[in-house]
Amino acid sequence: MGNIKDAYDILTDGSPRLTMKEIFEHYVGQKIGLNFKEIGKFHALTLIAVHDDYFSVRVTDGGAVAHYPFGRCYRSLSLRRAFR
Repeated sequence: MGNIKDAYDILTDGSPRLTMKEIFEHYVGQKIGLNFKEIGKFHALTLIAVHDDYFSVRVTDGGAVAHYPFGRCYRSLSLRRAFR
């Protein structure tokens, strides 16, 4: 796949949609916002891996790793904004 702009075009022009895995792969090694503790509050975590059905994050360097299934993702507003 090409750059982020190419991914945005695929999402908006009626062509085949990207999977959650394909979208998240663009952010490996970067901070993402994840709501997992408190309603309405997002925490910055580092996305360290993306798998077929889930993604893995780390709170701090060398800290514990947590895994979340894509089925638990209800919104990707920040991801959509990143594609603009």
